[in-house]
Amino acid sequence: MHRGMTIRAILAVFLFALIGAEAAAAEFFEHNGSLMIVDYDTGTISYHEVKPSIRKAVSAGAIVFSGTIVRGKFAQGTAYTFRKGCPAAAYDVSGRYDPQLPGYILSGAAPHRPKSGCAIISYETDNPNARLVFVDRSAKDGQFSTPSATVEDSTGAEDKNSSHSVAPKPLVPAATP
Repeated sequence: MHRGMTIRAILAVFLFALIGAEAAAAEFFEHNGSLMIVDYDTGTISYHEVKPSIRKAVSAGAIVFSGTIVRGKFAQGTAYTFRKGCPAAAYDVSGRYDPQLPGYILSGAAPHRPKSGCAIISYETDNPNARLVFVDRSAKDGQFSTPSATVEDSTGAEDKNSSHSVAPKPLVPAATP
């Protein structure tokens, strides 16, 4: 009987460790008023709950970033901007986890489009999408900053309270109607 209890205890510890490790593979972060999921296993950051002002351009599950994310250290990969009716525009970003924020700050020359149309006319470091801030919700207890930036809607109007528009799933986004 003692041996059976020991095996069950070992099995319970193993299952708890397995489930705990799986649950820790993704964490919640905040990005300009939206709730994001940072998935360390897949190297993606995606929308979980989209703030109301950008729901016409972005839906839950949309991928903002794809690449390598090392928990509490750095991230490097591809970010996406999105304009309704146009294909997503990808650009390289990299950055680090800032424990003072706390969260990831990523930067890279972001695509610039004219007021109308889908063409990318340049990549700029002074573009609002050139700096992306993802605040670690678990470390900050729900308090976060919302740096200014833009998300374009189908008419070219902008939401000045968003710092990044996103590509839809799949990772090779297509134009939307």
